[in-house]
Amino acid sequence: MDKPILYYGISGRLSRKMDQYIQISGGEPLLMIEKPEVVEEYRDRKLFDRYEVVTVDEALSRYPEPVIWVTFSKAINTARMLGKRVDPLDVHFFEADLEYRPGCSFLGHFISYRASNFSPCCIVSKYPSVKAEGTVEERLDQWKSFETKLLDDIRNDRPNGCMNCPHLVYDFWHKTVKLDTVNFGSCQPGDVCNYKCVYCFAEKFLNDPAKDKEGLTTYEVIEQLSQMPEYNTAELKLNISNGEFTANKDCDEVMDILLRMPWKASFLTNGSIYREKFAEFLKTGRALKVQISLDAGTRETYHKVKGLDTFDKVIDNIKRYELKNVEGFVLKYIFLEGLNDNEADVDGFVDTAAEVGCRKMTISSNLFKPFTPEMRTLVRRMIKRAADAGIRLQRNMNYVTKEDAAFMIDIAKEFDNLG
Repeated sequence: MDKPILYYGISGRLSRKMDQYIQISGGEPLLMIEKPEVVEEYRDRKLFDRYEVVTVDEALSRYPEPVIWVTFSKAINTARMLGKRVDPLDVHFFEADLEYRPGCSFLGHFISYRASNFSPCCIVSKYPSVKAEGTVEERLDQWKSFETKLLDDIRNDRPNGCMNCPHLVYDFWHKTVKLDTVNFGSCQPGDVCNYKCVYCFAEKFLNDPAKDKEGLTTYEVIEQLSQMPEYNTAELKLNISNGEFTANKDCDEVMDILLRMPWKASFLTNGSIYREKFAEFLKTGRALKVQISLDAGTRETYHKVKGLDTFDKVIDNIKRYELKNVEGFVLKYIFLEGLNDNEADVDGFVDTAAEVGCRKMTISSNLFKPFTPEMRTLVRRMIKRAADAGIRLQRNMNYVTKEDAAFMIDIAKEFDNLG
């Protein structure tokens, strides 16, 4: 027996598209579903003098196992709400590019760009890199073909590179492959860093002259990307976290492109170099995130961790950049046993964050090394003091064990301090 057909959403396009929708859904809707405040407007009348408008509760009380078609083009919240009330496979969309399947926050729209390859996510231990050749346009075509096949394999439960990945979960994800995020999280030719942080795993790549013999620089990738009309859109985001971008010889040229294009961008930096053009970009309001790795709260420890005595200079630069106006301004602290796992640095870090107007922080460990009991005591101290100063713990945590992440989330919730 066919399931009853219901529609969710009274949109502006409904009157001119109703006949088309009926053809797509295979029949007329028995009811229109809307929010209670909209339903109230139709208490004494029907939509188009034809369709009764009711709430989700009322609709499901009459038809417990329906097929629901959503008319909205932006429907992710509606989809997830409906997916909790009915079989998610019975939720369909006329305008939204959504489907219910296994997926993750990277799949189908994200590319982690490398000198001679790419990855469809940042979880490199879970998914291999893929060889790429040619221009940026040719490589993006290769990425699109690869991702399209990957999604098709996932939909049809065929063996694929994402199998058994713990980040793959059933939800409503985009149906079509469409790039909206380019990530530079691995070293490109020409990338440099002016620091020698004791915990850095990329130093050997940054200091390897052989890496400059192949592939495209970050500037070359971004410049070619800017020449492709389909990516001249405010929907495109760049994540720049390869080396220290302000020390790159092409930094100003990259900033010129970012100032010219409508893109948004996120940056990971040590904050040690002041660049006028970076400051100019921050004023555009298109900086989604600026994460600065402070990693210490005293000048002496900072020197030990970073290899340079530039703590005061970094603080001055942060103030000059007026990062208080950037919603995603985050200071990072990485716990290093025997170096910064002490009260003076923990307290100094929180005091410094408050001094420069930072309202978000992130805490990590050295390449997933579990926190020691002493570190857990200090983490609690840091989160409590941060809460008192109005500084929230960022929910997304990098390079910590699942147990330590859960531990920090519980503490942050205890102090109502989770960002």
